Amino acid sequence: NNICSFHQRGETRTSSRSSPKWEETRRGSMSLAALGGGGAALSQQLKMMQQLSEAQQKVTSFFGGGDVDEEAERKAAAEKEEAEQKAMTAESSTKYLFRLCVYSGEDLPRDNAYVRVCITDEEGNVKVHKSASSASSAHPVWEYFFEDEIYVSNVNGPPRVELQIYGQRVMHEAFDKYVGTTLLKLPTAGASPGPMRAVLPLQLNTWDNAGEKIAETFRDAKNPRLVVVWQVCDENQLVPDLIRIAEMDEDADQRANYQFHLKLVSAELRRPTEGPRKISANFRLIAPTGEAVKHAPPNTSHLASTVPIERLQEAFEGRLKEEDIADEVCGQAVWSQDHRLGWEMPRWFLRESRLSLLSYTVEATLFIHGQSPPAEGEKKKGLFSRAASAVREDKPIKVGTWRETLGEILESIEESDGGLVCDASIESKEGAHIASLRLEIDLFSAQAHRMPPSLVASNPPKFPLTKAPARKGVPPQEIWHTKMQYYCTVMCDSLPNNETCLPYVRITMGSSVEQTEAKDVHSVYNVLYDRPLPIQTTLINRKAKIEICSKPSGVLSADSERVIGEGVVYDITPDKEYYIHCTGGALDAPNKDVAMQMVKGALRPASTYTGTVAVKFGGKMSTKAKFDSFYKKRQNCRLQVKLYSGLNLTSFAGKKVSVVIKVAACRLPNRAG
Repeated sequence: NNICSFHQRGETRTSSRSSPKWEETRRGSMSLAALGGGGAALSQQLKMMQQLSEAQQKVTSFFGGGDVDEEAERKAAAEKEEAEQKAMTAESSTKYLFRLCVYSGEDLPRDNAYVRVCITDEEGNVKVHKSASSASSAHPVWEYFFEDEIYVSNVNGPPRVELQIYGQRVMHEAFDKYVGTTLLKLPTAGASPGPMRAVLPLQLNTWDNAGEKIAETFRDAKNPRLVVVWQVCDENQLVPDLIRIAEMDEDADQRANYQFHLKLVSAELRRPTEGPRKISANFRLIAPTGEAVKHAPPNTSHLASTVPIERLQEAFEGRLKEEDIADEVCGQAVWSQDHRLGWEMPRWFLRESRLSLLSYTVEATLFIHGQSPPAEGEKKKGLFSRAASAVREDKPIKVGTWRETLGEILESIEESDGGLVCDASIESKEGAHIASLRLEIDLFSAQAHRMPPSLVASNPPKFPLTKAPARKGVPPQEIWHTKMQYYCTVMCDSLPNNETCLPYVRITMGSSVEQTEAKDVHSVYNVLYDRPLPIQTTLINRKAKIEICSKPSGVLSADSERVIGEGVVYDITPDKEYYIHCTGGALDAPNKDVAMQMVKGALRPASTYTGTVAVKFGGKMSTKAKFDSFYKKRQNCRLQVKLYSGLNLTSFAGKKVSVVIKVAACRLPNRAG
């Protein structure tokens, strides 16, 4: 107790040394020390007290005492309380992935508008996401998309999502004009049944900062609204592209009866087997909930034996015995059913909307039966060698998997107006190519599509089969975020010639945005960019948006960039050339808003062809000689046009008119080559 009391008094004196009272006490101590023996004893006692005080300070500091340590204790207690609060919140909440696409605005006040999305959780914390500003328009098209983690409370429900519209001003964000706001209500149950499309009414701000009405500014905004697509889902769920859903027709929400047809034709192993081996394939259709769609069995093919490629004909006709090829290299297999090539799986029957079909996934898994993984020293020239240990013949070993979204399959079928024939790439968890499965796929609601005649084998078939386009599908989840580098070769042609055009191409993949250098002179034909455009993304990003833009013609020009056309490639295959024909509004459109909506795809059908861009997503840096392939595919054609009197355009009656007919990039082939 004495030590503590002296320590406290010592601290008090130390903290008040600069005060007048301390100076008086110091002079009194000096006078006492100048006295005889009594002063010396008192001085020695004071010295001992000082030593005890210093010792006490060290002890209390070591065990967490003192003023500074009390502050540290309070800080540690606050951090502990905050961590406990977060733990309690996490226990009472469920973590989800919130995906939102603010696609466009309708009937808004004309301005350079942008969107602020404010997400407020149950503790009052606010996250803000901000889009880029659009050109001055009453019908802006943002195509703004983001993903963010949210917690849905079991007590208070989901966070509050508010969408605010601002008009951008030149000086600072604080001077931006607040246009209006709307709320997006999330489901209290947590995850949504799939992507949801909504049209949200916008509540306009009719008062300015000075408290005066500004309804005069919003005179033309009769029914302002925002077009959005959103989804609340699990983080590891395979999700569709929300921008594509926003561009669908209005009847995409209507449910219909669909049939999904799948036929397994053949397999080709990258690493052949030593002697014949039995293989089979299992197929699943996975719903957005993650559960497999039930249907009539079986969903696993019957067994087929691997054989040498030159003896496929004998294997199909049943004239080949396994003992005849026991020591040969066997790398291919074919399936047959009722003396016809291929194994047809019982059809899946779905009643869904086209919007919901995008969230389904097709999964194919390849198995080898009676084969153990080769041990070290048993590998022979890259072959699946015989196992040293005995293995049951009916024990399947998983080789690899192929997955593809139903949305990508549906896109390919609708684009070609025919069934899909492809070589599905079976891959391991690490993304290594294992084998290829020849599949014939069709998805239809009324009538089945016709398969491409050039890819469908005749009956009886002739081997080897015609090579089909490869389809990698969705990469394994373990390598979704693996970095991928593309070198994009770009060429444009048949751009608008009605005004100065200084074109450049911008490519967007996920969060990566790269663009070529703009031309310095007016260029509309054979616009070639010598240097490949490097762009880095992840393996899960298989979508690329390609835009053809033109920079302002003058240095002092107040005009912003002009978007000539844009297109989207959803399933990128490396080293494949894509030809995208762009459409939009009239070249000298009287209504610029409608013309831009046509360019962006928000208003369909578009009225005018605006140009073509050719893109090749190369896996390696290519030289200028690689561009020759664009020229070699050209064909010289002649266009013949006949005009018939059959359409009465009363608005042009009695006037001299010009008829303009333009062919979509006559110098370049279409997507099919």
